[in-house]
Amino acid sequence: MKTRTPRTGERAITRTEVLVIAVIVVFFFAGFLPWFVTYRSKGWKHAARIKCVGNNKQLGLSYRVWANDNDDKYPYWSPTRDDGGARRIANPAFMNDSNAWTHFLIMSNEIGSAKVLMCPTDRERHNNMCVDFSSNSVPPNFGFDFQKNRGTSYFIGLDADETRPQVILGGDRNIVTNASNLRGSVVSVPSARPTGWTRDLHGFCGNAMTADGSVQQMNNAMLDASVSNAAAAGHSNRFLLPIP
Repeated sequence: MKTRTPRTGERAITRTEVLVIAVIVVFFFAGFLPWFVTYRSKGWKHAARIKCVGNNKQLGLSYRVWANDNDDKYPYWSPTRDDGGARRIANPAFMNDSNAWTHFLIMSNEIGSAKVLMCPTDRERHNNMCVDFSSNSVPPNFGFDFQKNRGTSYFIGLDADETRPQVILGGDRNIVTNASNLRGSVVSVPSARPTGWTRDLHGFCGNAMTADGSVQQMNNAMLDASVSNAAAAGHSNRFLLPIP
């Protein structure tokens, strides 16, 4: 039987070498971890924005389907009607009304899921996420008819219809005009007043849908241009924003 002869020069790793390797590993992860965290954060934000775009597309489609069954009129151009056994004011286009939620409740059958009304980046309202359109007040299974405006992240453009395809129909609620946060009322936005987004949801950007069914990710300049172009064509721009 052959015996193994130890190789000349073989030796165990020293404590100093272990410490050197440990230091190298620590420095490697110290440099790599911030990049990894930033990469994950950017990846999540990108995915959240894509989800928000999908929500807006679903809402835009819901408007069109609802209009097809209601004389080609969106909820805010339709008369007051009995919906689901409860009277809903379907036309706050002619009054200073903050009940944006009524439009979405009226279109509940077309929207399908109440979760569509919550932007993934709207952390301020995540605790108000609605699972359906009921009046259930027991958390976490809130109903939209209970949470109302608290359960939505999106505003409504009251001057959009299928004859004005480029007028803004809705979008993220974090809009500012003249550096004032617009929440909880019908707001007329003429072209002479600067329009933009806060940093709350998408970092001084936002998603907006138009009456032609498209959804665009807009920065402040793009939103202001869209509002100005509509005004130049003779269209008003009234946005109904949900109160907190």
